[in-house]
Amino acid sequence: MRTIIPINDGWRFGHKTDEIIKMNIDDSHLSLVDIPHSNATLGYNNYTESVYQFESVYRKKVLIEHAISKKHFIRFEGVLHRADVYLNDHFVGRHDGGYTAFEFEVTPYVQSGENTLVVVVDSRETLNIPPFGKTIDYLTYGGIYREVYWVETPINHIKHVHIALQKDTIKPTLHFQIQTEGGTRVRIQLAEHGNVVYEGVYNLKDDIVITPNITLWDIDHPVLYDIKVVLDDADCYVFKTGFKHSEFRTDGFYLNGKKIKIVGLNRHQIYPYVGYAMPRNGQIEDARLLKSLGNAVRTSHYPQSKHFLDACDALGLLVFTEAPGWQYVGDASWQQSYITQVKEMILEQQHHPSIILWGVRVNESGDFDNLYASTNALAKSLDGRQTGGVRCFSFSNPLEDVYTYNDFFHNGTNDYMKAIKDVTIDQKPYLITEFNGHMFPTKTFDTPTRKVEHALRYAHILDAHMGNPRVTGGFGWQFIDYNTHEQFGSGDHICYHGVYDAFRLPKPAAHIYLSQQEKPHLAVLNSTDIGDYDAGYIDHLVVATNASYIEVYQNNRLLGSFYPDTKHYPHLKHPPIIIDDFYGDAYASLGLTEDKIKTLKAIGADIAKRGGLDKLTSLDTYDASDIQLAWQMYGKYVANWGSESFTYTIIGHYEGQTIQKVLGPYRNYQLQIHVHEPVIEVFDTYDVCKIDIEAVDDRGNLKAYAFDVISITTNDVIEVIGESNVALIGGQRAVWIRSKAIGVGNLMIQHRNRQIPLEIIVKKGSN
Repeated sequence: MRTIIPINDGWRFGHKTDEIIKMNIDDSHLSLVDIPHSNATLGYNNYTESVYQFESVYRKKVLIEHAISKKHFIRFEGVLHRADVYLNDHFVGRHDGGYTAFEFEVTPYVQSGENTLVVVVDSRETLNIPPFGKTIDYLTYGGIYREVYWVETPINHIKHVHIALQKDTIKPTLHFQIQTEGGTRVRIQLAEHGNVVYEGVYNLKDDIVITPNITLWDIDHPVLYDIKVVLDDADCYVFKTGFKHSEFRTDGFYLNGKKIKIVGLNRHQIYPYVGYAMPRNGQIEDARLLKSLGNAVRTSHYPQSKHFLDACDALGLLVFTEAPGWQYVGDASWQQSYITQVKEMILEQQHHPSIILWGVRVNESGDFDNLYASTNALAKSLDGRQTGGVRCFSFSNPLEDVYTYNDFFHNGTNDYMKAIKDVTIDQKPYLITEFNGHMFPTKTFDTPTRKVEHALRYAHILDAHMGNPRVTGGFGWQFIDYNTHEQFGSGDHICYHGVYDAFRLPKPAAHIYLSQQEKPHLAVLNSTDIGDYDAGYIDHLVVATNASYIEVYQNNRLLGSFYPDTKHYPHLKHPPIIIDDFYGDAYASLGLTEDKIKTLKAIGADIAKRGGLDKLTSLDTYDASDIQLAWQMYGKYVANWGSESFTYTIIGHYEGQTIQKVLGPYRNYQLQIHVHEPVIEVFDTYDVCKIDIEAVDDRGNLKAYAFDVISITTNDVIEVIGESNVALIGGQRAVWIRSKAIGVGNLMIQHRNRQIPLEIIVKKGSN
C-alpha cells in the first residue's frame, strides 16, 4: 500500500557553499530547523527584501528500511523559489516556482538504510520565473516554507485522480479520470463521516461514470466526501472532496442554481516574523476569519496552502485562486514557466470544491493574447471550472469566461464604482476583484475620523455592488496589512490596506463586513472623546450593526431610537446606523417649535465646525439670542465642555435579542486575552496557537491609545514566534505560540505589575 511519511523535523540549514551540498560531510555546524521554515529571521516591520534574497541549503537524513520493490517519491508542498534536489549525491531535479507543489521520483537513487537528502534553495528575486521581473507590491520570502513528504508506492500505482460532476443530469453524476502506472482495475469508495455511500469495482479501460447518492456542496452546508481509489488491491489513493454546480452568468453568480452575490476579500499569506512559513492552524484560522466576514476569498496573487484551501472546503468559503504574478510578463522562458505553474496549480487544487474560478492571467498585466489563449485552453483541458484574469485597465481583450477587474475608481468624492460601460463592452460576467486598498490606507492607530472614513468607503462600495445586477460581487483589497518592497507601503515597509492589521486584529472597516452576517453584531466605529476631533466638533457616531434599530441613552437620558441608514446605503442588507442627535428632548422641553429646534441645532453645528463663537463674521445672519442659546445647548449636550462626563449606552435590537455597548470615560484598563486554540494538535509538523491581546476598559472597549510593553515567557514545550517583549499597537497585539514538544505548555504574560498565566496543551493529532 501507499505510505506517506512526513519529513519535516530536524533539517540542517545554512547558506549555500559548494561543500555543504556534498553527501558525506559533517553538517552538525549548520542550524537545526523544522519545516515550514523561513530562510531569514524577520521582524514585524522595517525590513526589506534583501534579508531573504540568497541561496541556501537544507539537509536531511532519511531512514528507509526497505527500498526495493517500491517506487519512491519526494513531495514538496512549496519551496521559495527555485529548488535543486539531490539524493545521495545524485541530482534528482529542479523546480521553478515558489507557490505550487512538486514531486520527484527518487527510486533509482534510494538505498535501504540512511539516505542524504539535500535541497539547494534559490530565493533571489532575479530569477527569470513568475512572479519576478519587476518590483512587486508584496514580499516573496525564501526557504522551504511548506511541508515535505516521502511517498512510497507499489510498482503499479495511481498517479492522479480527477472527478468531474457532469451537468444536466437528473441525479448527481460523477465522471472519474484515473491515471496510473500499470494495473488493470480499481475499486472506488465514497464515504461521508465514515459512512460508505458508494462502492464499486471498474476496469481501467472502461469509462467510469457513477451516480451515487450524494449531497451537493454549498456555502451553508459544505458536504465533503472521503474518496478512496484502490488499484489492484495494492495502491490506495485517498483524498477529500465535494461536488457542486457553480456558474458565473451575466446576471450574477449561481451555486447549485441559487443566485449568490459574492462578498469577499483578497488574502496574502504573509505573517509577522515568519513571512509565508505558517503551519496548519495559522492557515485554518485565516479561513475561519474570512468566513466570518463574507462568503468568498481571492488568493492574491498566487496559489496558497493546502491547509487554507482544506479549511475553505470545510467552512463553505468560495475561492478564486490564481497563478503567480504581478503586472509583469517576461520572455518566452518566463512565459513557459507561467504556463507550467498554471498547470501545477490546477492539478494540485482540482479536488477543492471551494474553488469557483481559475485565475489564468498575471494580475494587472497587459493583453498578452497568445499567452492567455494558451492558459485558458490549458485550464479547460484540465478542469471544467470557469476562468478569470484580473485587469486594472479598461477594454482589455476578454479571453476568459469572467471579466475580472480591479476597480479603484472611488476617491472619497466621486461614484463608488466605475460604470461597467466604461470598462468593457463585452457582456461576459463581471467581477470586481479589488477595491479601496491603496486609495485610503489606514492604520489601527490612525485618528478615529480616518478609521471611520475607511470603514464607510467599504460600506458605500459594497452597497454599490449589491445594487448593480451586472456585478457578480467583489473582493475588497485587502484582508490584512502586509509587508512590501520599499517602493510601496508606508515608511515601515507595510501596506496598511487591510480591514485587519498584520496580526489579524480588526480595524473599524472589518465591522462593516461582520455586520452583514446573521450573527448579532454591534460596533461603534467612532470615538466619543471630543479631543479626537478638530475644534472638539463631534456631530455623529457610526454604528456597524445588523440590529433592526438601536436605542441610545446619554447618561441614562434617552436620546431616541435610530434606524439603519437606507438613504445612503439602499442596497446593503444591514446598513450602518448613524447617531446624529445628542440633544434628545432637551430643546423640546423648552417649548420650541420643530422649525426653531432645527435652526438652533444647525447654528450650534455651524459654530462648532468653525471652532467657536469668535469665528463668526459680520456676514453671519443668525439672531444673537439664537446664537447664545444654540452655543449653550451645544456645549452642554454635545461637546460637554467642563460639565458632567457623558456615558452613552447603545442597545441594539436583533431578532428578539438585545446587544448592548457602553461608551464613556474610564479610570483603568487591563489586558483581555483570547486563546484561539488552547490545545495544539500536532500532525505532520509543529503547529501554532494564536493569542489575541487587547487593552480594554471596564466596559470591554478597546483603548486605541494603549502602547504598553508586554513580556511573554514560556517553558520548553512551547515558544513565542518572534519577539517575547512587544508593544501593543493601537491597543492590541497578537502572538503565535509554536509547539516544541508534546506536553503541557506554560506561558506567562507580564503587563505592568500583573502576571497572567496560561496553559496550552500540545498533543499528537489523529486523523
